[in-house]
This record gives sequence, C-alpha cells and structure tokens, in this order.
Amino acid sequence: DSGVQKEFLQKIKEENANEYIVSYGDRIILDSRRNIYLDVLFSGNGFELNNANESSLVTRLVYGNNSFLLTGDSPKKIEKYISYLASLDKFKLKSDILKVGHHGSDTSTSEMFIDSVKPEYSIISAGLNNSYGHPHKEVIDLLGEKNIKILNTSHRGSIIFESNGIKLTPPVTSLASDVT
Repeated sequence: DSGVQKEFLQKIKEENANEYIVSYGDRIILDSRRNIYLDVLFSGNGFELNNANESSLVTRLVYGNNSFLLTGDSPKKIEKYISYLASLDKFKLKSDILKVGHHGSDTSTSEMFIDSVKPEYSIISAGLNNSYGHPHKEVIDLLGEKNIKILNTSHRGSIIFESNGIKLTPPVTSLASDVT
C-alpha cells in the first residue's frame, strides 16, 4: 500500500495497459520471432511471507542467447528456494547479468545463489551515500572473489547493455569507482 504502488496502479488505468498477476513458472512471451521472453521464477503467490522484500518478483529476461536475472529485494531465503528449484531442473538460473538483490544489501546475494547464477556482470542499483550503506562490503567482496564485473548505478547512473540476441554489449567503459 505504498504511494509508489498506488501511483503505479493509477498509471495502469490511465494508459489502459494490460495488467497481469503472475506466478512461478509463468512465461511471458514478449517477441516470439526474436525469442524474447520473461520467466517468472518467484512471485510470492501462495506463500506466507513476512515482509514485502520476501514477496519481490524474481524474473529472468531472455533474448536469444543473452539472459538477465532480476531479483528485486529478495532475501537469501528466497534465493535458496529459487536455487533449490533450479537444481531440480525446474528452470535455468544461469544468466549473463545479475541485478544484485536489495541494492547490494548483505540480506541478499548469497554465495550459493551467485554460484547458481554464474553471472559475468552484476548491477547494483543504489543511491550514492544512501543511509542504508548500500552496497554492503560483504556483497562487493563476494562478487569480487567470484570475478564478477560490478557496475553500480550510484557511480554511473543508468546502466545500459545492448543485445542482438547473440552478442551482449556492455556499457562502453568500466569505471574503477564501480566497485567502491
């Protein structure tokens, strides 16, 4: 019941946009000709959850050979659940790019999850000098230990990757300040 959610729902009405309630296992075909789809890996539907972060939508966007894992603010216990399902071959978790959970908080981005996703790049969406101290050092250190390139919006602003479904093109330059 946040102001952001109310505004979002109002925009859906104003724009007469399609609204979907998604559940685990749903696949939303965005462009069948170019093989672009969104897999729902976790939605919170059917679970008794303790807070809004636990009900974060987790999706995997696929465009041909390229994939992006979008985790919202999901905590480690949800990551563990998703990793478990992936280990049962329910879906593919490996992704080129991981949007790091909960702005780089140490409540997300467990080693087990990173080992399941095996991203080449990680994106941390956090404000510069935010009051929560995001991203946390533990997460930065873990990503560094796993040799995953870290891109941080607090230093770059918007981070844009380009893809033609075969080749993924990262942002033009890599900034040393991304990892701080």
